[in-house]
Amino acid sequence: MKEFRLSREEWYSQRDDRTLRVEGVKGFDNFSIGIVIDPSESEQYSVQATALVCVNTLSRWCKSICIHPIQQESVLPNSVGLDFGKVLLDTMISSDPYGNFQLKQFSNTDVDLIIYVGGTTVSHPWSIIVKGSGWLAGIGSKPLQSVPDDNTNPVGPSFAACLASAYAFNAAISKAYPDVDTRWYSLLDFTVNDSPNQNNPPINSNYHFGKILQVGCGAVGSSLDYLISLMKLNADLSIADFDCVEPPNCSSSLSFTANDSITTPLTKKVDACDRVLRSSGMIAKVFPDPFTASIYSTVNPDLILCLANEQAIWPAIQYNYPPLVYHATTTPNWGINFGRHIPIREWCIVCRFGITDYKFKPVCSTAVVEVEEKKILGVLPFLSPSAAIITLAEILKLSLPGYPLNQNFFQFSFKNISEAEFIGQQKERRLDCQVCSTQSFDFYPALLENSKYFYFSTY
Repeated sequence: MKEFRLSREEWYSQRDDRTLRVEGVKGFDNFSIGIVIDPSESEQYSVQATALVCVNTLSRWCKSICIHPIQQESVLPNSVGLDFGKVLLDTMISSDPYGNFQLKQFSNTDVDLIIYVGGTTVSHPWSIIVKGSGWLAGIGSKPLQSVPDDNTNPVGPSFAACLASAYAFNAAISKAYPDVDTRWYSLLDFTVNDSPNQNNPPINSNYHFGKILQVGCGAVGSSLDYLISLMKLNADLSIADFDCVEPPNCSSSLSFTANDSITTPLTKKVDACDRVLRSSGMIAKVFPDPFTASIYSTVNPDLILCLANEQAIWPAIQYNYPPLVYHATTTPNWGINFGRHIPIREWCIVCRFGITDYKFKPVCSTAVVEVEEKKILGVLPFLSPSAAIITLAEILKLSLPGYPLNQNFFQFSFKNISEAEFIGQQKERRLDCQVCSTQSFDFYPALLENSKYFYFSTY
């Protein structure tokens, strides 16, 4: 192993800080996991995407992971043609240089839990099976029904991986292995069934998603960029964040490596995301500075992804008459939230988060959002990737007829996989909102009439 600036104790103390801030979380240090990828399906895009996101999330908290040897080339855009087993191993080592990660055969007694990826027919009492394809993610204690491989969409496979990581993490801290009745989650319509939903359309590769401005490259934003590297997203993407990667950031981001957190100077989050995006050929515009109205004006986005934690960001976006906006957040109690904000028609980003006192300037100004003192909150390693998945799912739905396909606010808890459901609500504009209630609807269309998705506001 290349020399790492932090000692083992220093690294784990800092990296696991935010994980351990979650109430009731402890005792996962000595937990071990084995992963078996169904050899009959290992060449499938959906199985490889599930396996890669699975080891990425697991290695950010589990220090001992063994993968049954696999002889297969990667078909994923960010690693096409490489030895897939080595891709998995390198992914884990880059996230945790002190982890005990191996590619070798193992028995049921060698590990505390086995995760089977790809609908295998072999299982035992201390195991879980996951499979995903397209919009669908399945998990269960018994063999899963086969679904056609979809090489256009990483959403279902990635969510299946997060379900597996959540189950494993719960087992690690509770020392319990509850059976899970087969559950299939659809990220298309947010239904949960005991068999896969037949409505599972592929993504139209010719559809252009327009100009997307991602504000925030933290845990959710950087994980989103990693997921984008697993597909060919036809869009003009811009990413903005002023912050740098530190060891605590490495517990819940799919993109940040351990080395990113110890460089001198520290690695900018946008640079880490840019590196990941470029691995699959996506070239983004990078803004390594605090969010400003000038960034907004430069990009002139069709869609804004509000993935920053700084509270002043929310009114800064809304004061500038934004187009379609998505937000996604994690909670300190095993949950994720997602919100959609169609201008005029639905609640705005300030209706959701409220407002903080700061001096703002309108569009085309150079006002810089003042960054308040950071509030350190607990977050579990699989939550930010999951919030990113639900965000990507909503982006991809823009290419389908009949948008919007679902309500504008959803929450999901991973605390009890056996009973987990998507809970949705349709949120309306707040009449007392300090921002959107004062904004002229006549001015809105004049600013956004050329925005790709503004027509949603006129339904």
